[in-house]
Order: sequence, then C-alpha cells, then structure tokens
Amino acid sequence: MTLSTYDPKDITVSVNGSILSGFSDDVVTVERAEDQVADVVGADGEVMRTLTNDRRGIVTISLLQTSASNLVLSVLANADEQTGGSVFPILIQDNRSGIPDGVPEAHAAAEAWIQKQPQAVYNKSTSPRVWIIRCADLRMVLAGHSQSAA
Repeated sequence: MTLSTYDPKDITVSVNGSILSGFSDDVVTVERAEDQVADVVGADGEVMRTLTNDRRGIVTISLLQTSASNLVLSVLANADEQTGGSVFPILIQDNRSGIPDGVPEAHAAAEAWIQKQPQAVYNKSTSPRVWIIRCADLRMVLAGHSQSAA
C-alpha cells in the first residue's frame, strides 16, 4: 500500500516571471473557460459531439490581504489599463507531483491578463484578495501526487 502526500507549500505560481507568495487558504484554482467538447442529441436519439477548440482558461489566485504579491499583480493590471499591452506568461506547478515518473502537474499559458482587480475589503479581520486571470491558450497537465511507501 502507498501513501500519497500533498503539500500546498509545493505549489509554485509564476506570473510574468515573479513567484507569488502569501496565499490565503484557497491558494489557486485553474480551469478551462468552456467545455472541451459540446454535444447535441437529435430527435431520434443520435448524438453528435463537437470539439470546441476553446483553450481559454481562468486562473483564480487568492492572496492574503498583506501579501506583497498583490502589488505585483496590481502593477500588471494598472499597466494593462493604461496601455492595453500588459499580457504576460503564467505557470502554476505542483512541485511534488509527478514523482516517480517525472511529469509534474502544471498549467501554463504564454498569454494571460488580469480580468479585473479584486475587491478591497477593510474590516475587523483580514480578507483575501481574489485575482481573476484569463488565459488565451491554457495548457493543463494533471499528474497526481508523489507516493511514499507505507
């Protein structure tokens, strides 16, 4: 029997070459914007499927209110608002995954942008800053996690 291990400290999020830190509990979520395959059924029950060819993605990053990475993302968002030219690469990787076969769990896009800056909440306790990043062509590899003998 084997025991698998996941550690959120092993997740690396790189935006425009900067490694982000100071995540809240949700860290990061990666998903496709649309279904990979659409299907329809005819009146007689025959089914047809269509490849959507839509590789757009959505990356949701949740940072602590006090994280310095908020400034990294804010600078990119403000530059894009001013010039329309702040498209950047993004990489999310689980550095513990893929062992022993060597294929890490990773998600990457060469062209990403911040959809909008997060809501800023100031109250009695801290609130996460949730950043929504859109990707033009998101590549996803889900590989599982390392295992150690039990």
